[in-house]
Amino acid sequence: MARAKTVIPRESDLIKVSEARKILGISANKIAALIGGGALPHQLDPLDHRVKLVSRRDVENLIVRRRKRAA
Repeated sequence: MARAKTVIPRESDLIKVSEARKILGISANKIAALIGGGALPHQLDPLDHRVKLVSRRDVENLIVRRRKRAA
């Protein structure tokens, strides 16, 4: 039986939610809503489960979508 591969993102691919919030220029409540609503997937930091991490690419995609809506 074949084993499922686990893809571990490079360290630079994941950023803290606080950094994502600064990049997006949004409030803590707004980013919590994006995460809670599933628009911004997250994972817990394996070294500190109090810290949530998000993909830098997902943050960049949110920026592109926001710009398209604004245009």
